[in-house]
Amino acid sequence: MRTRLGILTLVTIASVGLLGIGIDMGKAASPGSSAGSAPAHAMVSPAELKWTPLFLGLETAVVHGDPAKAGEPFVMRVRATRAAEVAAHWHPQDEHVTVLEGSIKLGMGEKYDAKGLQDIAAGSYVFIPRTMRHYVWHGPDSVIQVHGIGPFQLYFVNPADDPRTAAPGK
Repeated sequence: MRTRLGILTLVTIASVGLLGIGIDMGKAASPGSSAGSAPAHAMVSPAELKWTPLFLGLETAVVHGDPAKAGEPFVMRVRATRAAEVAAHWHPQDEHVTVLEGSIKLGMGEKYDAKGLQDIAAGSYVFIPRTMRHYVWHGPDSVIQVHGIGPFQLYFVNPADDPRTAAPGK
């Protein structure tokens, strides 16, 4: 029994260390921490998030890390201020998505097809492997959390569908 408890404790400690649990939003390190040691414990409340426009009525906020930094873990959120259809796209890294509020619909394939969408309710988790082509409908007031290893990049299957490069008013 004692050996099992010791092994369970070691596995739990290792798992917590590997998962990198903790949110760092630039807050000061806790007392007693030193340079080169594990990251300090930190928390962020929803009121502390800094939302920035993305496209199509979507906004993003970084919760932890830097999504643009290669090899670094990150957590970010995306929320919809209105319903939004995101055309078929892909990412060169695995994407982990948790629906926090509202709902989204997700489809797989090279082209947006409303008939191919599957409802993903609040509380659901989706894993999308790197390079898998997919498209998304965001319900109004939906919030998703995305985490992975940076850099987080998004490529549209059809570059003409990219709202970041669309002509104004389109």
